[in-house]
Amino acid sequence: MEDLRNHFFLTVGQLLDQAAIGRLRVTLELHDGDVADGVPAAAGDADGGELDDTGYPRRVKVGGRLVVLDSVRRATIVGPDADPADQE
Repeated sequence: MEDLRNHFFLTVGQLLDQAAIGRLRVTLELHDGDVADGVPAAAGDADGGELDDTGYPRRVKVGGRLVVLDSVRRATIVGPDADPADQE
């Protein structure tokens, strides 16, 4: 089960990294039911950018909000051809 958990967070880290490069909007649903929405900051722009064992920061800014990756339950990305109202 730990390998599956690690793979999930590695995938989320890669998604956020690529979305930051492309300036694409993401939505992160957190375990507590809260939602972070917006374009993620580039890697290293988050406060306390310490890396986890996957090589990605433990925290990332999404839409100006600092999110701890361990708290992410679901991550989605909005495509560039989406309704402009869905983009930042």
